[in-house]
Amino acid sequence: MLVSSETPDFLEKVKVSVQNRVPNNSITIHCRSSEDDLGTHPLAYNAIFSWGFRVNFSRSTKFVCDFTTNYGSGNYAVYDGPQSEICHQYCFWRVTKDGPCLIVKNEPEDAYCQDWKHPATNTLAPN
Repeated sequence: MLVSSETPDFLEKVKVSVQNRVPNNSITIHCRSSEDDLGTHPLAYNAIFSWGFRVNFSRSTKFVCDFTTNYGSGNYAVYDGPQSEICHQYCFWRVTKDGPCLIVKNEPEDAYCQDWKHPATNTLAPN
């Protein structure tokens, strides 16, 4: 019998945090999985929205968030298989005027940034 001191992934608690780093602007986020809808939340500059969960038995847990800013918007996977390999039990996202970034310890801050899927096309977006 093989005995391991490691906890199986599906028993470990995962935390995801999203921080608004769009200067002088509030943003709106709506995060959900196939099992949990976390609702829509306005985030003031520098504010953080966080939640925790346990990965399901089949390890198919996925959370996505809709981010809406004056600079752009889009729907992004904030936790799924690829992110779990990068951030393990804590995924920290920073939403900037250029798009969302997964912040990973000991990596450049822009290593895992994504552009807005729907960039703002109006003149209301500040420079």
